[in-house]
Amino acid sequence: MWGRQEETAHLTLAVNVSASQVHCSDFVEDVLRTLEDTGADPRRLKIELTETLLVDDVEGTIQKMAALKAKGVGFSLDDFETGYSSLAYLS
Repeated sequence: MWGRQEETAHLTLAVNVSASQVHCSDFVEDVLRTLEDTGADPRRLKIELTETLLVDDVEGTIQKMAALKAKGVGFSLDDFETGYSSLAYLS
């Protein structure tokens, strides 16, 4: 609905996702299917990840992020500096 309505189609929607959601094998497919079902522009979706998620499964998370980024989905880091709190550690 959000992507199909003129008054909201231009907005960016930020969505927090849990580690368990991202670690699901069909996470990328679920996100892309939801975008297709709603007609939302993938460039208007920003998925918020916690820094601990990035530390738990770096390779798997990077692969999923790359697949979604290739479709236009953006990302942000949520709760930065509340856990591992080191930019050097994350990079």
